[in-house]
Amino acid sequence: MTNYNRYYNHELYDKVHNYLSSKENKPSTPSHVSFLGFQYFDLPPAPKHKYDEVHPRIFLGDGVVAQDKDQLTSMGITHLVNCCEGTKFNQVNTNQAYYDDINIKYHGIQAQDVASFRICDHFEAAVHFIDDALKEGKYVICSISF
Repeated sequence: MTNYNRYYNHELYDKVHNYLSSKENKPSTPSHVSFLGFQYFDLPPAPKHKYDEVHPRIFLGDGVVAQDKDQLTSMGITHLVNCCEGTKFNQVNTNQAYYDDINIKYHGIQAQDVASFRICDHFEAAVHFIDDALKEGKYVICSISF
């Protein structure tokens, strides 16, 4: 089994955890509503931006941004991890050839948004790809589905 702890940044985790747990990040509506004895859970609010810088030079964005070459170029993106590569529902249909004309290096994961998909099997390769980019002073975006 791979030891992911060597890639784990405890300080970054604590920052993200504290932010997500903070009062200003909580939606104004209750997280669940009880009605006739049943619990109904609200969906989290939609993101306010199509992408966010989650760590210096690492961005998280959706499939729309991943396919917007002008936006990627204006952001200075040089490396892209597509966490949901493919042509099925909720996948982003890109590959290395799609980005060749704007000199973006590509790493694709043909993931599907189902409980049985073992995304953890792809962490090590993705971490190396991101780490190599950061060591070169480059900018990375990790894209998820629409």
